[in-house]
Amino acid sequence: MTTLNHYNYQINLTLQAPILSQIAGAKKHGLDTAVLRAADDTPALPGSLIRGNLRHAWCEFEHQLPQDFPYTNIERWLGDESGEGSGDEPRRGLLQFDYQWLTQSKTQAEQQAEQQTEKASEPVQYRIKINDDTGTVDPGALQVIESPFASGDSISFCGTIHCSAISDTESEVLERWLNKAFAYIPALGAMKGSGFGRLQACTITRKQKKIPAGRIKKAPVDGKKNKKKKIKSKPQTLLWSV
Repeated sequence: MTTLNHYNYQINLTLQAPILSQIAGAKKHGLDTAVLRAADDTPALPGSLIRGNLRHAWCEFEHQLPQDFPYTNIERWLGDESGEGSGDEPRRGLLQFDYQWLTQSKTQAEQQAEQQTEKASEPVQYRIKINDDTGTVDPGALQVIESPFASGDSISFCGTIHCSAISDTESEVLERWLNKAFAYIPALGAMKGSGFGRLQACTITRKQKKIPAGRIKKAPVDGKKNKKKKIKSKPQTLLWSV
C-alpha cells in the first residue's frame, strides 16, 4: 500500500524581551496594551503572526531570487488569494500552524512568586509621545504596556507547523527554506521598530509520520458522483403534547 508522508516541524523561537503580541478585546484595568495569553494565562504568539512573517520573508526571497525560490512555492505551502472568476474558491496551502505558540519561559511574576508567598503583579512599561513644537509630552499621551518578561531576557516560544502529502525531498527543501526565513526575520510581534521582540535564534525539528493512503477518501473522477446506498425510511410516530 502506498503511503502519504505527513511531517511535523516543531519550531522553537528565542526572542529577546520586551515582547508584545497584542490581545484583541478587553484588557486588565490600567492597561492600554496587553499581551496575548492562552487559556491557562500563558503568554503566547498567534500562529497567524508566524504565518504572516513567513510569507513576508518568502515573498522577499521570490523577489530577489526568483530562480532559486519561485512564487509557486509560496502558493503551494501557504496558499494564495482566490483567482478572478473563481467564485471565491479558496486556494489553501499545505502548511497548518498551531493556533497559539506558547512560551516555555517563566514570567517575572512567576519567578517572584517562587520567592514570595504572594504572587506579584505583572510589571508594565510606559511610552510617551513628545510634541514636536513644544518638546513636552502631549496631553494624555501615556501608554501603559503589559511586559511579563524582563527587558533583555531570552524568552522561548514553541509551536508546530504541520504539512501533509509531500515527498521526502520536498520536506527537506521546506525545512531549508523555513530556516532561511527565520534567519531573515529580525523581530516578531508589535513595536518591532522600538526594539521589541528581537528574534535571536531558531531551532527546527522535523518528524515524519506515515499515513496509509487507504484512509483518505478518493475524490470523484470525471465529475461522476459517488453512488450512495439508498436507505429506506421507516415510518415515524409523532407525539404531540397539549
